[in-house]
Amino acid sequence: MQTITGYPTDLDVTMPSSLVTVNGVPVDDASVSVTRELSSSLPAQVSAASGITAATGTVDWAVGEDVQTRPAHPWDGNEFPPKPADEVVVYMGYGEALVRQLTGIVDSSSGSVADGSVSSDLVDRIDKLNQPVTFPAHLSVFPPLNEGGPSLPVGNEPTFTTDRILRACGFNATPPITSGCILSVPFMGSAWPERGTVTASGQTGLPQYPPSHTTTQWGVGTNSCDATYTPDLGGAGGNGKLDRSLQITAKARNIAGTTGSSYMRVYWGTEYLQLVVTADRRIFAQINKGTTVSICSMTAAAAATADVFTLRVSPAGATTIFANNGATVTGTAALSTGMTTTNMTSARVIVPHLTGVTVGGVQVNFGDTSVYNSAQTAALTPAAYSFSMPAFPRIVGRTALDLLKEQAEAECASMWIDEHGVFRWVNRDELTTADPAATLTALDDVLDIGWESDSSGVRSKVVLTSRDPAVRRSSVANQFCWQASGVSMEAGQVDVQLASPPADTDWVDLDDDGNLVSNTGDWLARFNLGRGSWMGGVETTDTDERWAVINNPAFAATIEHVGNQTYKITTTAGTPSAGYTVELRTPTKAYSPGLRSSKEKFNLPILRSKAVVEWKDLTITGAMLGPTDAAALEHNVGPWVQDPDGLQDLADWLAVQVAEPVPILRDLNVIPDFRRQLGDVVWIEDPETLRIRLRVLITRISTSVGPGTADQSVAGRILEVQSYGPTNDQLDVHAGGYTNTSFDTLWADATNTTLDAAPLERG
Repeated sequence: MQTITGYPTDLDVTMPSSLVTVNGVPVDDASVSVTRELSSSLPAQVSAASGITAATGTVDWAVGEDVQTRPAHPWDGNEFPPKPADEVVVYMGYGEALVRQLTGIVDSSSGSVADGSVSSDLVDRIDKLNQPVTFPAHLSVFPPLNEGGPSLPVGNEPTFTTDRILRACGFNATPPITSGCILSVPFMGSAWPERGTVTASGQTGLPQYPPSHTTTQWGVGTNSCDATYTPDLGGAGGNGKLDRSLQITAKARNIAGTTGSSYMRVYWGTEYLQLVVTADRRIFAQINKGTTVSICSMTAAAAATADVFTLRVSPAGATTIFANNGATVTGTAALSTGMTTTNMTSARVIVPHLTGVTVGGVQVNFGDTSVYNSAQTAALTPAAYSFSMPAFPRIVGRTALDLLKEQAEAECASMWIDEHGVFRWVNRDELTTADPAATLTALDDVLDIGWESDSSGVRSKVVLTSRDPAVRRSSVANQFCWQASGVSMEAGQVDVQLASPPADTDWVDLDDDGNLVSNTGDWLARFNLGRGSWMGGVETTDTDERWAVINNPAFAATIEHVGNQTYKITTTAGTPSAGYTVELRTPTKAYSPGLRSSKEKFNLPILRSKAVVEWKDLTITGAMLGPTDAAALEHNVGPWVQDPDGLQDLADWLAVQVAEPVPILRDLNVIPDFRRQLGDVVWIEDPETLRIRLRVLITRISTSVGPGTADQSVAGRILEVQSYGPTNDQLDVHAGGYTNTSFDTLWADATNTTLDAAPLERG
């Protein structure tokens, strides 16, 4: 539930009220309603565990006398009537205690010239998610950046992809990329940067393992990481000199109990500046020009209510630490010449293994931006089974909303956009085990209870199908990806081929350097070893062969990356000698003695990468808990759940949900409380009539306010049923061994009140 200062406790003495603003300006309304709901294709009794439905609303605008004499219409250029796409915020409450109900836009407006009426339909900002997104395949452990170097364990928790999709649509759990940004690492389940290049990564002290992550108030953050990055200076015009303000930003978990400090550093050679968050939540700005010196620090008391901190340093050394609670401290540093006249070389994030302050949203930028005050527009919980996945497939041109629905459905998580326009993602465990936020009693709060139960929700068992990755990875580019058929070409002919992986395959770190056989440095040794991608060909007659580049300077071959995992390879035959044709292959050993036998007449071009992922279906069946004659629940989780233990955990959880019919509350008419929210868990008590107590997850809320009146109905999934007295089964067991005469003896001195209070105590 929302927390509102001054919200009345006696709702009978205060009239309901509403306020609607359009583009920030209040506009009088006659009545307003808002409905929000979770939906899913899963059976209704588990439907609260996935899906999203846009919050919608309707406003009948109050039309004043001036409008009655001059009918409102959309052609006179006035601000009224509200126009589609205008920004709208709806509040409802009692008196001046108003509670936000919807942040969105005008979806449509309509009116009548005859009676002057004007109304508008409203919708939340779900359209921000209706845009295509494209991402390359992601691995938990990437091949080394440089051939033969160490691998890059970065991590790949499900939340990383959730956050990646949301950030592309403007929903940010950690600060969004700001002007002049040269490095941004959200740390939402991976150390992979959204801007910049990772050159080393791993847990602190355990570099062979990906950085570990834990739950934070915004989603997840890293609690063990030592990662080094090369900043992308393109975000700063190619200039990495501290000749204008530099900022280092980090989001810090607002939970005490750590014993180590976490560091965010930027380097010029061996010299560096750093932002430090200590175990007791003091914030330091430090410089190292051989020894570490503190420039200024923010006290733990000043930083206590903040969770985003920015260190800003000017070329003159003026230093400020900003916090998103308004606190600031200043100091002065003597910068080195190297910092102000040479480019930044690297950045590093160090979080001691499970003892340092958990951080996320690390960003480095040039400029005086208020990145620390960026509004948090997404709040996520980690997946119910949040272990790192070996791989996640490429995403090409998929609609973000479709992807998020697919993931929520797969994980049985819930997602929605709340009253403040913040995207919420809650995993199935946290949603269904949350403590009740309020108690609704039949006498005071509940006007009617409508329920339904459906046999279609009962299933015999659960069958899960997932996409299981097989990862082939190497420290060199020797993983086969694609090979042409060996085209024959005439003079002047141009051959163009497009290469991309099959739908069930991903290429990672493909070698697209454009290596040309017979014309590239150490080509023969690398070619014989099967390393790298190669292009080229030979000129040939019936009796002679030679490399195509000999005596034919017009021969050329290029490779171009034209899309996510799509490569365009262009070969120009040029002007071969008379009688010769060009064939895209290697010659025989007779004409190139250094070739291995396996590489004779080897078709070109060939593409290789450092890693290839092949995907296959994996099926797992949960325990049969439901009726044997009921249908199975077939649930496709795609690549979103991969670990066998995670799949079994999900299958078992779902099997319990559908083992027997569970009624749902379809329409529960209640005394309006405008603080209620989707995802709230509440007690619903009826000690008099039904003599039960229900723990209910709210999955739908519909609220309206009109002149002097308000209505609210909710729907929900019943999580638990408690009885105020013994059940019929308990009474049957208790009475099973007694005759009427026995009961007469037992109850001889008991009144009806005594028996009602404790019917099982005698006997």
